[in-house]
Amino acid sequence: MELQHLRWDEPEDGIVVVTFNREDKLNAFNQQTLREINDVIDAVKSDDRYRVLIFTGAGRAFSAGADIEMFERQVWTAPGRVLPFEWVRNRFGFVSNLETLPKPVIAAINGVAVGEGIELALGCDFRIASERARLGFVEANIGLIPASEGSSRLVKLLGLLRAKELVLGGNLLTAQEAYQMGLVTKVVPHEQLMDEALALARSLKAKAPLALGMAKAVLHAAADSSVQAAHLTEMLAQAFLMRTRDYQEGVQAFREKRQPQFQGA
Repeated sequence: MELQHLRWDEPEDGIVVVTFNREDKLNAFNQQTLREINDVIDAVKSDDRYRVLIFTGAGRAFSAGADIEMFERQVWTAPGRVLPFEWVRNRFGFVSNLETLPKPVIAAINGVAVGEGIELALGCDFRIASERARLGFVEANIGLIPASEGSSRLVKLLGLLRAKELVLGGNLLTAQEAYQMGLVTKVVPHEQLMDEALALARSLKAKAPLALGMAKAVLHAAADSSVQAAHLTEMLAQAFLMRTRDYQEGVQAFREKRQPQFQGA
């Protein structure tokens, strides 16, 4: 896989760290970046060696969102223009692709995260923010709205009142303000950001991969359905997991008072 705007690192077995690497553009996303994000998600999804994915940014930004120069060059806004399927997939599909990835995803938010940068973070399972981070939904300041699933996800995450405050207000939050709202999972000193993200990744890597993937799917389904429907889903998922070798290993390890060695099977 050839990457131009992202950097792929494997600091240890099972953990992939992907860095947005357009530092001179504050890691803004253009069409190539979006294509590479989806390529990374596909690569992690298809390889059982990879257990946890971490996103972070180079320099002082996580991501400043969409590359305005790309917008200015695109002619897809012309009346009657039909958007190419590949453009639509890359432009709007990456957040859902993260949510449905059956592996934990961590956003290590090192700096400014706005626009599609914060929207990508909303698709991650955990958001750890540096105390230097600034986060916000600033699209209204240039005549747009968060449209890469940001508006809809924000309502579900924080509720309508808070979503209006953030989207209509268009202001940046400090990391601590974002934490108090429930927008990020944890705030840490800047120098400890990647250590915290990697420590969480190691903890997740040690757990049963099938159980984590199934838990993600069940929890997201529960957020969009009744308690009764969600309970049926979780019972079906549990019935599947109880027939896996990882469950047998987990029970045996518990009895033997040792750490389980899960294989994802």
